[in-house]
Amino acid sequence: MHKLFRYFDDGVDFKDYWELLKKDLIFHTPLEEQVREALEQRNHPNMMFLLYEEMQKDLLGVIDKVCSFLGKEYTKQQKEELKEHLKFDNMNKMPPFSTPKAQGNDSELKFMRKGKSGNWVQYFDVEMKKEAEEYMNKYLDCTKLQFPEIRIGS
Repeated sequence: MHKLFRYFDDGVDFKDYWELLKKDLIFHTPLEEQVREALEQRNHPNMMFLLYEEMQKDLLGVIDKVCSFLGKEYTKQQKEELKEHLKFDNMNKMPPFSTPKAQGNDSELKFMRKGKSGNWVQYFDVEMKKEAEEYMNKYLDCTKLQFPEIRIGS
């Protein structure tokens, strides 16, 4: 996202970015403050808190949950159409993501990458994985937020 919004140029090394993120020197950080603030409001009647992993596991269930939250009723066929529309591969073709760069060469910059949870491990070396686990445990411990177990490649 930071490259897409031109906060960094294409030559920024991921490891350098990680070092800046750990030190809260990246725009929109620290992330945990935003998560904590949202979680504190999760029981407010105008707040719905969803995890992307929930959508991956049971998209129709999430659609039902959102419909209920919004006080809307849709037919089974409408929900199936929405489910198809919300599939990651279809979303990546929608504006504003359907720019010539996004449709063309895979090396071009894209906002939406693979749509798979847990893929972050492909970008981290052993030391970075350890640091990421410590970082997440430190900042998410006070929120009691638990992410579901994700199998890479599933």
